[in-house]
Amino acid sequence: MAQANGKSEDLPRIPIVNRTAEQIVPVETRTLPAPNNNFELEFFRNNAYDCGLTGQYTFMVINPTGGGGQDDEARPLWVYMHGGGSGYWDDDGTYFAVGAQTEDTWNHEETFDDLVLTLKERGVDIAGREDDNTLTRRLRGGYRMLVVAMCDHDQYLGMGTPYPNNPINPDAEVNGLQATLAAIDYTVANYPTTHVFVHGTSAGSVGAYC
Repeated sequence: MAQANGKSEDLPRIPIVNRTAEQIVPVETRTLPAPNNNFELEFFRNNAYDCGLTGQYTFMVINPTGGGGQDDEARPLWVYMHGGGSGYWDDDGTYFAVGAQTEDTWNHEETFDDLVLTLKERGVDIAGREDDNTLTRRLRGGYRMLVVAMCDHDQYLGMGTPYPNNPINPDAEVNGLQATLAAIDYTVANYPTTHVFVHGTSAGSVGAYC
C-alpha cells in the first residue's frame, strides 16, 4: 500500500521474473585494439532459452582492458538492449511485424558477429571511428558493457509465456525478459560491478522500462 494525498492506494504488483543463469556457457573471446584502449569481447550463450525459430539467447560482454587480457577492475555495467520491433504469427500462420520485417528477422540466434554489427550500426566501431553518443561515451568512460540479444521478437518482454502459433514448436515460449535478466545476473556475478544501468533503443527501450 502507498499513501497519496493522505489516502492509501494499491500499487501494481511487481512481477517476479523466474530465470536461470545456470546454463550460460562461454563461446568465444576476441581482443580488439582501439586508439586509446584495448577491448576484450566475450560471447556467451544461454542454453536454457530457445529463440523463436532456431538457436538460443546470447549476449556479449565488452571489457576495456587497457593492456589486453581479463579485466578484473570493478566497473559500472552498462546494459544495452537494441531495437527490432515485435512480431507474431496469427491463427493462420501468417507472420505480422513492423515494416518489412519477417519471421526470420528477429527469431533466430544472434551470433557474435551480429552483436558486434549491432554496435557498429549505432556508431560504436570499436577499432575505428566512433560517433559521439551514449554508447561510445560509456566505453570511453571506462564502463563495462553488456549487449543482449533479442530472438523471440518480443521487445525483451517474454517471461516464459507461450509463443502462440509458433510453426516450429507448439510448446515454444517467449523468454526475452528472462534471458536478459539472466545475462545481467551472470555478468554481475562474474565481473566486479559497482552499478548497473539499463539502456534500450526502440524495442529495447520497452524492455529497459520493465
